[in-house]
Amino acid sequence: MNNMVSRNQSHEKIFIALYGALIYIDLNEEIAFKEMLANAFELDYEEIPLSAKETFIYALKNLNEIINLMNSKMENWNFLRLEKTIQAILIMSYAEAKTLKTTKAIIINVAIKLAKKYGDNKAYKFVNALLDNILC
Repeated sequence: MNNMVSRNQSHEKIFIALYGALIYIDLNEEIAFKEMLANAFELDYEEIPLSAKETFIYALKNLNEIINLMNSKMENWNFLRLEKTIQAILIMSYAEAKTLKTTKAIIINVAIKLAKKYGDNKAYKFVNALLDNILC
């Protein structure tokens, strides 16, 4: 069996794991990050691409900092009031920019695709504008 994961698949799997982590945080439940990531990828933890692990772990370790940054760029709105799906997309996007140094254009493109798939019909515009403002 081939366990190769494409970059697009990896983004979606990281998003799914982060979404789950945000739900656990809201429920004040402990996050078993290795298990959560392995379940999202449907692989043993050791088989998950290092880039995905780095992005996911960075996002969790720096969650409060990322949320504060997002809040500082959102006028008359609070990050925690956004849909959990959009929160996960934004957190993942920022974490990838910091850990993998992926270009701004690619990160925003991936985030828009995920927002169109998982968010409401206008969420992608918000994601695009916020990430364009935050990412260097």
